[in-house]
Amino acid sequence: MRAHGAGHVGGGLAGAVQSGRVLPALQVIRTVRQRYSDAEVIDAELEQGARPRYIIKILTEDGRRVDVVVDAQTGSILYER
Repeated sequence: MRAHGAGHVGGGLAGAVQSGRVLPALQVIRTVRQRYSDAEVIDAELEQGARPRYIIKILTEDGRRVDVVVDAQTGSILYER
């Protein structure tokens, strides 16, 4: 599993986390793992913008790949796709 920033300028993910603009990826991943306990987290990506969000890619127990979209500022799961 890897975590990375997408479309970032300047400080990127580390800068956004350090400034308090977004939650750390590991904190968000923990939330997703609690909600989807039988799934495997395979990737995490930060999409920055006016409303930054994490895209957490998971592999479900039945083999489906699902993107869980999480508000990067609050940690709330917004939706899955």
